[in-house]
This record gives sequence, C-alpha cells and structure tokens, in this order.
Amino acid sequence: MKKYIQCYIEIEGMHRWENAPCRFEYLSHLHRHTFKIRTVFEVIDDNRQIEFIQRERDIKNFLLKEFGDEEGLCNFGAMACEHIAKKIIQKFRAEACQVLEDGEGGALYVREESEGAFRGHWIDQSVR
Repeated sequence: MKKYIQCYIEIEGMHRWENAPCRFEYLSHLHRHTFKIRTVFEVIDDNRQIEFIQRERDIKNFLLKEFGDEEGLCNFGAMACEHIAKKIIQKFRAEACQVLEDGEGGALYVREESEGAFRGHWIDQSVR
C-alpha cells in the first residue's frame, strides 16, 4: 500500500495569458486570483516523515520569494496554472500538484511514475 500526505495553501496572485485568442483577449492583461494549491507527497511510513504544516509553509515561502512583492501578492506573469504546478513538483519532488484559480478551473500535474495512483480520481474535489 502506498501512503501520501497532502498539503494545501491559498496564495493571492496575478497572471496573464500571453497569447490569448481574441475572444479571451481580456485574459491577456494581468488579473488577480486566489490560487488554491494542493500538493501530494509519498511517504514510506505512518510516522509523518514529512510534516505537512512545514511543507505548506515551505511551498508558500518559495512562491513568495520567487514571485511575491512586499505585500504578499505573487506576480506569476505569463505563467498558467500548469506552469505553477510543474514548478512546485520540480522544486519539492511532489508526486502531484493541483493549482486552481479561485477554487474553480485549473491544472493537475502528476509525475509520470505516479500516474497509476491518481488515475480516475483526485484527492479532494471539494476545494472552493
């Protein structure tokens, strides 16, 4: 049996869709979202080798350091949810990362070697 922990953060940020088609042209300008980010890490035992509270802080601090301003707003520029999820997976070696705009649409990235564990479902569909 595989075991996972999950971390959840919300972070205020802005981004834009650089080459948005004409009908979505308004998205090519910076606009604000509350990004809701859920990240999954495999663990090998039941003794919480990764403390999710600390990992949540680590992820949030990383994003604020890379993209944040003095007021705690991240400017992700032309990065989409997919780019943010990929960056988190690469930095923290997560198994999966879901990034939603305002708890609605977004992206789910899963490490190729972990796809079977997440096929057909996701960890918490109730984030809103």
